[in-house]
Amino acid sequence: MNDFTSKEELLCMISLKGRTRGLDIFNSFKERVTLMKLPLFKLVSITSDGAAAMTGRNNGFIALCKQDDDFPDFLSYHCIIHQQVLASKRLNTKDVMDTTFKIVNSIRGKPLQRRLFKMQNENKEVDLILHTDVRWLSRSRFLQRFRDLLDDIVQFLEDRGDSFPQMRDVNWLCDLAFLADFTGHLSDLNLKLQGKNVIIIDLISCISAFKANALILIRDLEKKKLQRFSNLEDHTRKYPNVVLSLEDEMINMRCNVYLKARSSENNFWHLVSKEEFPNLRQCAESVYSCFGSTYLCESAFSYLLQTKSKARSRLTDMHSEDSLRLALSSYTPEFVKLSNQMQAQLSH
Repeated sequence: MNDFTSKEELLCMISLKGRTRGLDIFNSFKERVTLMKLPLFKLVSITSDGAAAMTGRNNGFIALCKQDDDFPDFLSYHCIIHQQVLASKRLNTKDVMDTTFKIVNSIRGKPLQRRLFKMQNENKEVDLILHTDVRWLSRSRFLQRFRDLLDDIVQFLEDRGDSFPQMRDVNWLCDLAFLADFTGHLSDLNLKLQGKNVIIIDLISCISAFKANALILIRDLEKKKLQRFSNLEDHTRKYPNVVLSLEDEMINMRCNVYLKARSSENNFWHLVSKEEFPNLRQCAESVYSCFGSTYLCESAFSYLLQTKSKARSRLTDMHSEDSLRLALSSYTPEFVKLSNQMQAQLSH
């Protein structure tokens, strides 16, 4: 136009009721263009979503257009928004997304569990968000809401008896915080690429600016400057506090004359105050709780083979368990107390 303005408008919609090959798309498009008497010589470019039927080298829609003499020389583009989404999929989110997706579906996808979760949450208006790959922008909001309700989710899973070790894994939680931040940056970029009357120069400028900004993000991460990563900053602030507390407790323990004098005693950790050294006590309890071998299980199998012999083929599961418990348990029953609780056989 003389004033150098452009208009965006929907021309038509063509339904493909049979096959959707590149040839089918081309024939339908060519028929509609001829019917509407559009001047094909003014065609400048074609933008597609990158599907094989559109971009196939020989039989794709764009290739067939270039082979037709009615079409002028034109440019062809893969939609920049589609490119951005495809590029973001290179980010390895499987470990985090699989776990969060499974947890949220087990709560949000079941009416009873959803109600119980909202009853536990102080802000009952806040709810978990479902995620689907088709909705490009849902991933960042999904992860952000999951992390915002992380403490409530952990408590709810523990009360329900579900075991997700990732929820106590510092490294996994760090990945969750990072992905919540980075997918947020990607969503902001995606929103800038959307909208009407946005020319290709604007889109390329947004992509170039994001690439330059990504270099700054990398530099900030290397220098541990997390102002642009609010979730990651919150995570690192939370867990270094635990590390600092451990360091303080270790210093206090090394300087404790009473504990140093009894460091060689077998019951040393019984002498360590839980109120004064809570983190060190917890670490020690974890170490003492570890099983170094499967000896106990193997010995149980051996005893069970001796117990369930051919001579005792009618032994019930309950009696087998009781026999196994008597053989392997280190506890001594309180026989007097148990016998007093039993009623003697009364005469008729």
